[in-house]
Amino acid sequence: MISLLKSPNNPSEISIDDIEALKIAKEIDSSLNINVHRVGALSKGLRGKELVDFKSFIKNGVTIFSDDGKSLIEDKLAEQAFKIVSELDGAIFQHCEKSCFSSPGDIAPPSNLRELTLIPDSEEFEILKRDLDLVEKYNTRYHAQHLSSKKSVELIEKAKNKNLPVVKPGSQSRRFTHINDTCLLYTSPSPRDRTRSRMPS
Repeated sequence: MISLLKSPNNPSEISIDDIEALKIAKEIDSSLNINVHRVGALSKGLRGKELVDFKSFIKNGVTIFSDDGKSLIEDKLAEQAFKIVSELDGAIFQHCEKSCFSSPGDIAPPSNLRELTLIPDSEEFEILKRDLDLVEKYNTRYHAQHLSSKKSVELIEKAKNKNLPVVKPGSQSRRFTHINDTCLLYTSPSPRDRTRSRMPS
C-alpha cells in the first residue's frame, strides 16, 4: 500500500482539503495498479487558518491528515485538530516548522554551505514540543515528518518512553508501521519553492 499526500510545492497539484478533491484523486487512483491510501489536508488550502471536515474524510476512508510543507501554527487551531482527529481515531502527520509561511532559512545546522541560510533548532522544536503535549493530552496518533535536530529526536524518544502514540524516527519504510504498515510516497520535492531549493544544485 502507498500513502499519498499533496505537498504545497507544486501549484499544479490539488489539495485534498474537501470531499470533491478526494473524489478527483480517487478517480486518478482507480487507474493505477496499486492500492493508494490518500492523505487529507489538515487545513483548507494548506493555509493553517481553517480545519478541514475530518469526519467526512474519515467516512470516506481517509485517516491520515497533513499539511506537509506547512505547519498548523496557531495553538488553538492545533488543539482543536488534535482533539477531533483523536476522537475519530485518525492520525496527524506534522511538518514542524514555526515560520513555515515566511521561509526562515534553508537548512538545519550544522552546515558549511555558505549559500544556505541556517534554520535555528527552535523552528522545529517548538512546534514539536507543543504537538507532543497535545498528543499526551488527547492520545492522538502522531508522526513528525522529516525531523532535522537532535533535540527533536530526543523529544520523540521521551514521548515513546511514555508510550504515547508517536512514530519513532527511523527509515522511511519503518516509521509508518502503526498505520496499516504503509510507506509514504512524496508527490513533489521537499523544497517549498522550486526556484529557491533548499538543496544546492
